[in-house]
Amino acid sequence: MLTFRDATADQAGLISHIYATSWRKTYRGHIAQHYLDRLPDEYWVPSIRSWLSSGQLYGLMVYDDDKPVGCCIYGRGRDEDYGDWCEIVSLYLLPDTMRQGIGGKLLEEVIRLMQLDGYEKFYLWAIDGNEIADGFYRKHGFLRTGDVAKLGLLIRKLFGKHSRALPDADCWEAVGMNLAANVLGLGNAATPPGVSAAKQLAVHGEPGLRVLALLLVLNNSGLQVLPTTVLTLRQAAGAQHPADIWGAMLISSAAATAAGVILLGVYDKIRQKGANPHGESRRRHPHPDRSADASARQMRGR
Repeated sequence: MLTFRDATADQAGLISHIYATSWRKTYRGHIAQHYLDRLPDEYWVPSIRSWLSSGQLYGLMVYDDDKPVGCCIYGRGRDEDYGDWCEIVSLYLLPDTMRQGIGGKLLEEVIRLMQLDGYEKFYLWAIDGNEIADGFYRKHGFLRTGDVAKLGLLIRKLFGKHSRALPDADCWEAVGMNLAANVLGLGNAATPPGVSAAKQLAVHGEPGLRVLALLLVLNNSGLQVLPTTVLTLRQAAGAQHPADIWGAMLISSAAATAAGVILLGVYDKIRQKGANPHGESRRRHPHPDRSADASARQMRGR
């Protein structure tokens, strides 16, 4: 039975031992072997003790039948540009407990705790080329920063003219992460960035509400290129071919998405025609109190 307990500074030696043992197994082939062979168990003791005793970071231990098998260190982002994010500083398990779902449950518990503290965005650093770690974090809704930037740019292009009125990069990043998680079938991971995107879009007036309406349609139509959650549940239930429903799910969800987008476009045109029934041209006049400098600051978004 798995249980979670807050880590304390007195456990710095135990946590450092778990980390060093995990490093020797996990980073073989990614870090020089002679370095791993000489890595002392107490290497992280000073850092962990300092983090936990000062309250700068928090630790959560996971126990399997009262045996400590892993730990996650986390807290408010230490990087200047991520001060309002939660940083997953480290997460390691003893090698003989890996690939049993324990790490995923530990990560989910940490995210749940930090969401209760008001955090909606999470990030971490990972060694480039570590495909196992990359797959693990992707499964739980994380994306590489380069992937997020490309996705955000693609989403802005797909949203067309509406995106020009919304220069906020953080907003589009949240939209991109939400849609990516949904398309990959990671419904739970889509919720935090979806809530964040909705809050940011709502303050942008009419352009923001139009994008928000389209975002809601895309979320509820359920387009999934890779239905990860459903496939996992089917496999756990004993299905011999969990992926044999993939084609039908892709076609049905794509049809629902297309229908939703088309109906939203029709409704938008009808609403615009109702607001201007005679086709009168509208002129935009500059506000007398708005200077060119003020407009420039608004476009920068900060």
